[in-house]
Amino acid sequence: MILNQCFVHRAHISKSKRSNTLIGVLLTSLAYVLLPTSLSAHEITAAVGTSLAPYIIQEDNSGIEIDIVKEALALKNHTLRLRYPPLKQVPILYKKNAVDAALTVTKDFGLDACLSDVVIQYQNFAISLTKSNFTIKDLSDLANKKIVAFQNATTYLGDAYKIAVSAAQYTEIAKQTLQVNRLFLERDDIVIADKNIFLYYKSKTTHIKTDKPLTFHPIFPPSPYRVAFRDQKVCQDFNEGLKILKETGKTKEIMARYLNDTSAANRSTNKPL
Repeated sequence: MILNQCFVHRAHISKSKRSNTLIGVLLTSLAYVLLPTSLSAHEITAAVGTSLAPYIIQEDNSGIEIDIVKEALALKNHTLRLRYPPLKQVPILYKKNAVDAALTVTKDFGLDACLSDVVIQYQNFAISLTKSNFTIKDLSDLANKKIVAFQNATTYLGDAYKIAVSAAQYTEIAKQTLQVNRLFLERDDIVIADKNIFLYYKSKTTHIKTDKPLTFHPIFPPSPYRVAFRDQKVCQDFNEGLKILKETGKTKEIMARYLNDTSAANRSTNKPL
């Protein structure tokens, strides 16, 4: 009886060991399956300047630029956490190792970083109503026009611009919704603004009609912006994700979502809109 009990006990232990071994093998296999994803996926903390709709909208961590960066990273299992310092502090935080990445940067920032491919381009235009039939090919053509520009435009756009608008009836205003109002109410001939910023505020304007065709005169060069990454592998992942977004037309979809006008993302800037 005792011998039989001993055999039964040993058999139970042997079975238990086999069971534990099997569980161990399964857990180890599962760990190996999950390991590459766990190691390759990161939360990326990035510094970005304060709100500049429609590119950056701090209130809900959205905007054209932010959505493109988020979605490109997500394609490689990375997530994005944002910090919103004043714009001048963005490169400083990066240099202090306080963040993993910095948005809306150029090569001129001089950061020791892997700079991504171009994420987005900002570009100012001289914007007019198409019916005005203006020929505006360079800054000299702004003379004798009624112009409203964004605040501090003469500082940002350089001396040649400042000289050109000195021969115009010229105003600068901080609230860019008023630019939309003044152009469509025909109080001004030309608005100087970034195209996407103007179209964003146009899409938000409901108290006046904004259906008159527009012409965007490309007399200012585009400003391409990138993301600076500390980690070379994350930078590579981002570029691969960004390429997919561009090839599939997703970047244009994101832009159209904020501009409320699918044509805005697709039409040539040399033609009326």
